[in-house]
Amino acid sequence: MNLNIALCDDNEKDRAGLRRLITTYAFGRNQDFHIEEFRSGRDLLAGFRREHPFHVVFLDIEMPGEDGISIADRIRQLSGRKSILVFVSNYPEYMQESFRVHPYHFLAKPVKSEDIDTLMSDLLSDLTDSRSLLTVIDGYDREYMIRPDDLCFIETADAKNKELYFHLSDQVISAKGTLTDWRDKLKDHAFHAASRTVLVNLAHIRYINDLTIVLDNGQAVAVSRRNRKELLGQYLNQVVTLQRRHLLP
Repeated sequence: MNLNIALCDDNEKDRAGLRRLITTYAFGRNQDFHIEEFRSGRDLLAGFRREHPFHVVFLDIEMPGEDGISIADRIRQLSGRKSILVFVSNYPEYMQESFRVHPYHFLAKPVKSEDIDTLMSDLLSDLTDSRSLLTVIDGYDREYMIRPDDLCFIETADAKNKELYFHLSDQVISAKGTLTDWRDKLKDHAFHAASRTVLVNLAHIRYINDLTIVLDNGQAVAVSRRNRKELLGQYLNQVVTLQRRHLLP
């Protein structure tokens, strides 16, 4: 699996040690990891890509200036839940405070090879779980890993050449594929055909007005008369389910 990984730590020795452990893990399991190092949270934020964020960020908590948890807050603002956060610290008392930014894991320094082996194996297993992440490859062989919840809708760009557009809240990814295949892949998620050329995520629908679906990011998608009744029913069921979930203690 191709993973873009960021290591952020003001201690050069700790960064080098962590890089060595991750690289050793990748080499031994034929994985392709691209690793970038940052000496401070400010440098990390400057190098952070909103459209193509790092898949995994290893973040030291105790750093000069802005601490790791504050930096993690800002990363969440940039990428939502797209980036997986792993905190690394000498101080386990920070663990509970770190929970508010939804980290994937907390590593205690000094990090050992068995810690990385266990963490990366768990992480790769979760990433390849079809229910947690979707893999999309564009025309330049760039690999994107998308959470189903982040995907607003898929539309056919060119049926003859099997080209699709994957619409997220903040970007559009062009990739090969067919809507039929993706309907099967997403059958366990809240997706429904709006038309022959559009598959929409019910969780992102703000409202349906006649033959127009308005999504929570303001985009409008056409729904065919043939599909409208069934889609509307599924959407209303989704709303009721969410309301019940929030009302339960």
